[in-house]
Amino acid sequence: MSAPATLDLDEAPAVTQEVLLLPLASITATPTQNPRKDYGEGQGEYAALVESVKDRGILQPILVRPDATIADSYHVVAGFRRHAAAQDAGMTL
Repeated sequence: MSAPATLDLDEAPAVTQEVLLLPLASITATPTQNPRKDYGEGQGEYAALVESVKDRGILQPILVRPDATIADSYHVVAGFRRHAAAQDAGMTL
Protein backbone atom coordinates (compact mmCIF):
# COMPACT_ATOMS: atom_id res chain seq x y z
CA MET A 1 0.00 0.00 0.00
CA SER A 2 1.38 3.42 -0.93
CA ALA A 3 1.76 6.28 1.51
CA PRO A 4 -0.98 8.93 1.46
CA ALA A 5 -0.24 12.11 -0.47
CA THR A 6 0.90 15.05 1.59
CA LEU A 7 0.51 18.73 0.94
CA ASP A 8 3.49 21.02 1.36
CA LEU A 9 1.91 24.17 2.78
CA ASP A 10 4.83 26.27 1.56
CA GLU A 11 3.87 25.36 -2.01
CA ALA A 12 0.10 25.67 -1.59
CA PRO A 13 -1.57 28.60 -3.35
CA ALA A 14 -2.27 31.56 -1.11
CA VAL A 15 -5.88 31.96 -0.04
CA THR A 16 -7.05 35.37 1.08
CA GLN A 17 -10.21 36.33 2.82
CA GLU A 18 -11.34 39.92 2.60
CA VAL A 19 -14.58 41.68 3.28
CA LEU A 20 -15.34 43.87 0.27
CA LEU A 21 -18.23 46.18 -0.42
CA LEU A 22 -19.16 45.26 -4.00
CA PRO A 23 -21.79 46.71 -6.31
CA LEU A 24 -24.68 44.24 -6.49
CA ALA A 25 -24.55 44.46 -10.29
CA SER A 26 -21.07 42.87 -10.24
CA ILE A 27 -22.36 39.73 -8.47
CA THR A 28 -24.19 36.99 -10.34
CA ALA A 29 -25.79 33.83 -9.04
CA THR A 30 -24.57 30.90 -11.08
CA PRO A 31 -27.58 28.65 -11.75
CA THR A 32 -25.39 25.58 -12.23
CA GLN A 33 -23.88 25.96 -8.75
CA ASN A 34 -27.02 26.90 -6.82
CA PRO A 35 -29.01 23.84 -5.78
CA ARG A 36 -32.10 25.96 -5.09
CA LYS A 37 -34.63 26.29 -7.86
CA ASP A 38 -36.97 28.46 -5.80
CA TYR A 39 -36.13 31.00 -3.10
CA GLY A 40 -39.66 30.97 -1.72
CA GLU A 41 -40.73 34.18 -3.44
CA GLY A 42 -44.28 34.94 -2.44
CA GLN A 43 -43.91 33.03 0.81
CA GLY A 44 -43.75 34.67 4.21
CA GLU A 45 -40.16 33.73 5.08
CA TYR A 46 -38.67 35.16 1.89
CA ALA A 47 -40.80 38.32 2.13
CA ALA A 48 -39.56 38.74 5.71
CA LEU A 49 -35.97 38.36 4.51
CA VAL A 50 -36.49 41.06 1.86
CA GLU A 51 -37.98 43.40 4.48
CA SER A 52 -35.10 42.66 6.85
CA VAL A 53 -32.58 43.48 4.13
CA LYS A 54 -34.43 46.74 3.42
CA ASP A 55 -34.44 47.67 7.11
CA ARG A 56 -31.03 46.44 8.28
CA GLY A 57 -29.01 45.50 5.20
CA ILE A 58 -27.24 42.19 4.81
CA LEU A 59 -25.98 41.16 8.23
CA GLN A 60 -23.98 38.12 7.12
CA PRO A 61 -21.79 38.73 4.07
CA ILE A 62 -22.43 36.89 0.82
CA LEU A 63 -19.50 34.65 -0.07
CA VAL A 64 -18.31 35.21 -3.65
CA ARG A 65 -15.45 34.17 -5.89
CA PRO A 66 -14.02 36.16 -8.79
CA ASP A 67 -15.28 35.40 -12.28
CA ALA A 68 -12.25 34.16 -14.20
CA THR A 69 -13.59 35.45 -17.53
CA ILE A 70 -14.95 38.92 -16.66
CA ALA A 71 -12.96 41.57 -14.81
CA ASP A 72 -14.54 42.98 -11.63
CA SER A 73 -17.28 40.34 -11.71
CA TYR A 74 -18.06 37.74 -9.04
CA HIS A 75 -20.13 34.56 -8.61
CA VAL A 76 -22.10 33.72 -5.47
CA VAL A 77 -20.69 30.74 -3.59
CA ALA A 78 -22.89 31.01 -0.49
CA GLY A 79 -25.78 33.34 0.23
CA PHE A 80 -27.98 32.87 -2.83
CA ARG A 81 -31.17 33.83 -0.95
CA ARG A 82 -29.53 36.92 0.58
CA HIS A 83 -28.30 37.93 -2.89
CA ALA A 84 -31.79 37.53 -4.37
CA ALA A 85 -33.38 39.36 -1.42
CA ALA A 86 -30.92 42.25 -1.83
CA GLN A 87 -31.91 42.53 -5.51
CA ASP A 88 -35.62 42.40 -4.62
CA ALA A 89 -35.06 45.01 -1.89
CA GLY A 90 -33.62 47.37 -4.50
CA MET A 91 -30.09 47.47 -3.06
CA THR A 92 -27.21 48.55 -5.26
CA LEU A 93 -24.30 47.91 -2.84
